[in-house]
Amino acid sequence: MLIASHGRSPYCVYVAQGAPDSAVYAAEELCRYLRRVTGALMPLLRERPPVDTWFAVGCDAAREAGVDVDAEELGDEGFVIRTVGARIAISGGRGTLRGDVYGVFALLEEHVGLRFFTETIERVPVKPTLELPELNVKQVPALEYRDAFYPGLTLGGDWAAKNRVNGQFVNVRPHQGGRVMYYPFVHSFNLILDPEEWFDTHPEYFSEVDGERVKERTQLCLTNPEVLRIAKEKVRAWLREHPEVTIVSISQNDCYNPCECANCRAVDEYEGSHAGTMLRFVNAIAEELEGEFPHVVFDTLAYQFTRKPPLHVRPRANVCVRLCSIECCFAHPLSECQLPMSFGGKERPGSFQSDLEGWAKICDRLYVWDYVVNYSHYAMPFFNFSVLAPNIRYFIDNHVKGVFEEGSTSNYGGTEFAEMRAWIIAKLLWNPDQDAHALAGEFIDGVYGQAAPFVRQYYDLLRAALESSPDTHFGLYALPEKPYITPEVCRRAEELFDRAELAAEDEVIRERVRVARLPVRFFALYTQDPATPGRDEAIEAFRRELESRCLLDIMEGRTLDYAIDEMKRGPQKRA
Repeated sequence: MLIASHGRSPYCVYVAQGAPDSAVYAAEELCRYLRRVTGALMPLLRERPPVDTWFAVGCDAAREAGVDVDAEELGDEGFVIRTVGARIAISGGRGTLRGDVYGVFALLEEHVGLRFFTETIERVPVKPTLELPELNVKQVPALEYRDAFYPGLTLGGDWAAKNRVNGQFVNVRPHQGGRVMYYPFVHSFNLILDPEEWFDTHPEYFSEVDGERVKERTQLCLTNPEVLRIAKEKVRAWLREHPEVTIVSISQNDCYNPCECANCRAVDEYEGSHAGTMLRFVNAIAEELEGEFPHVVFDTLAYQFTRKPPLHVRPRANVCVRLCSIECCFAHPLSECQLPMSFGGKERPGSFQSDLEGWAKICDRLYVWDYVVNYSHYAMPFFNFSVLAPNIRYFIDNHVKGVFEEGSTSNYGGTEFAEMRAWIIAKLLWNPDQDAHALAGEFIDGVYGQAAPFVRQYYDLLRAALESSPDTHFGLYALPEKPYITPEVCRRAEELFDRAELAAEDEVIRERVRVARLPVRFFALYTQDPATPGRDEAIEAFRRELESRCLLDIMEGRTLDYAIDEMKRGPQKRA
């Protein structure tokens, strides 16, 4: 179908009267981008066009174009793109908000060639003459919840809508289709019962550890009936105060110390896991409140001491369990590597695989909280691109319905290739059958201009170095001492970035190259012998460069001063 010829087009875009705001937004974006691509003005109409050359956006317009959609088959976010004669219908299911939006951006990406790499970098091809094939497309995401979490990079509503992520923190406004709404998000025990308020008068509400109730870094005593009563009322109040919420989190604090009182211990020993008391507690709240809040899912964590599935109790149908991979190796696919990484001085016994597969057998709504950066050293090269797609496919194969990929929590991304990793993750969460390395090449070509060949060679250098070192394992708190990044790899990386900076066609591209180079510089300085003349001065110069870019958070929860002092101590810091 000839959509435009030499900057002129017979086409218009039609969205029916009474269509939701999200369908109108999708139609407006289709008009805007097609004009940027072709130069042709394709007007947006709210009455059925008198000609046959039109795009129909939304289920009512699609029906008028001759396409009836199966709303149940498409669910909340699926869509169809179909041609009927010269008409092109793009529609989600009836009553859904995001399907129309996702369908428009899928058409623009997959059939016109646009890419939405970052909030400020897009690829919009210039095609004064634009043709489209006959289309019969249906896409329904395997994951109902998709979150590529990089606070400084991925929270904008435009980027999230275009790249089809829908997590709690993205600012996708109602007219863009909205998002999945949590309240609270996670680690909510202290919000249910604040130990500062309750411990002195009711220590029995909190964890007993080694025979004593603990106030600091505590959990709740989950077999105490008063704790359950208070929790039910607290969660009821949250949901009444936040009627927009679809998922409420009832989950352990971000520390150890599960309760070991006689009652809790008896339950957990019977269940073979601390998840026994946790799941019984959450089930009771979910059962109590489901009548008043039938649309709400009651979410909890399988995290650290609750990661292992219980032997007997099962999650209710309105309960979601989020399994966390925090102790795992991220150098190899989770389906293949069973080597546990140390976390908080402890190692989780048993394999993540057995936990995932065990929860998959007993849980109707299983989510995963996965990790994709090095939290102790955001700036360190962390080549996990080879595992991103296999891990997401592995989750889906085990009936996982939602994935939260936690990137760096700093306000700018803070990690090597942060924007590229975020974009690749978004693409894979929607369609995990894609090749992450091919996506990386596409991003590099689209973002680094004439410097792209050298940046791609750096990417391939790290990939080859890791693949040639199969015994290398790293978790999310790895020190910058990994054997696959040898002095020769560092030297070659510096050469490639020298050439990339020289090849950059303008200062904008050159600055992108310099930011991409920062992890190499960090690693080289960190691992250099502290006795090397001029090393401290070079680290201070590195600090000034970070400050000039407002890159102040290169370690989770640590100041830049702390990070620079650790760099100066270097490999000797552990001694």
